[in-house]
Amino acid sequence: MKNLPFRETVWLILPILFIGGVAAWKNRGGVLPAVNPFDSGPLRVEISEAKQVELSPLNVQQGFDWASKVDVALKGSIALPQNWKMVARTLGPSGQAKLFYRRGKTWKSVSPDFLPRWAFSYDKDEADNSITFKVNLDALPSDVEEVELRGQVQNTDWYTGAIPGGWKPPANMKISGVNRYLDVVSRSFKVVVWKWGTPRPKPEVSRKTKIELRGVRWFTVPYSNGPKEYVYLNLRNVSQNNWVERGLLIVQNVHFFDSSGHEIPLFDKRNVGARVTNFGLTIVNQAQFSPQKPTTDRIVVLVPWDVAPQKGWRHYPSPLRLECEVSDGQCWPTKISTPLKHDIQTDEKMLAFGAPGSH
Repeated sequence: MKNLPFRETVWLILPILFIGGVAAWKNRGGVLPAVNPFDSGPLRVEISEAKQVELSPLNVQQGFDWASKVDVALKGSIALPQNWKMVARTLGPSGQAKLFYRRGKTWKSVSPDFLPRWAFSYDKDEADNSITFKVNLDALPSDVEEVELRGQVQNTDWYTGAIPGGWKPPANMKISGVNRYLDVVSRSFKVVVWKWGTPRPKPEVSRKTKIELRGVRWFTVPYSNGPKEYVYLNLRNVSQNNWVERGLLIVQNVHFFDSSGHEIPLFDKRNVGARVTNFGLTIVNQAQFSPQKPTTDRIVVLVPWDVAPQKGWRHYPSPLRLECEVSDGQCWPTKISTPLKHDIQTDEKMLAFGAPGSH
């Protein structure tokens, strides 16, 4: 038999090494939360040095004027009982990640929040394993002299399963009933956002909008266990020939008004007393709408059936009006103001919605 070069031999036996490694791991009665079973060392979170990045037009419209990004990697391994089941994994800033600002000799901190116009927030990008921190300096006191971003990145793995006799949980694991939470944090980081005497950041971005409202429907569905109501929006991305299913549609500053101009507060039916102020857009099955709907359009649900006024929609004089702002997650948001006319949902009306001219 002809002797193969060392490099070719290594490539031939790598699959065998991988299978053997996985078998050995299973025989030890453990699990490896890390992606790479051959990564040496304990389970850990590694982060890159923070680097300043550009803000999207949407971020600037929301008031943010500075952003920094860190790349994140979960490495290493840990042996856990074989019968444990991983329920979920969360990777993001730890509770210690905060924005600090100084006035004189006194430092104060601000925790992150996801509402627009707040001082500090962050975005997680699972596609490239990174976290982008965003800062709105105008939301801080006007006499601040120095601003820093400090904190750590934390990974939490949530498991369920019995604890074998004689097995000692690691020190960074929290036990709560049948739930086990394994926390791993990165090294600490500190980034200077701004100092007195240096120019304040003033990002310049495009204010061109890309999302256009093509139609709206407020439907009641007469189910046997009671009616359910939905608000549908037909949106068009004017920058594309075909709608590209990437990123997220973002809706913000959502308000409903009755015919007298009074705002209608909405509540979660499943959580009595909890007012709904944050909304999302859900892209639903497009086959239920008009087959003539252009490929640039997508119909989304803004208000699902379980969100409604406490006294019901009929309590308010119509026509109602919807006001909101919609973005593709990057572009400057489009302001929408449209009347809402109530109708009973039928298959025929759904199949007509989205056709050219069906505003």
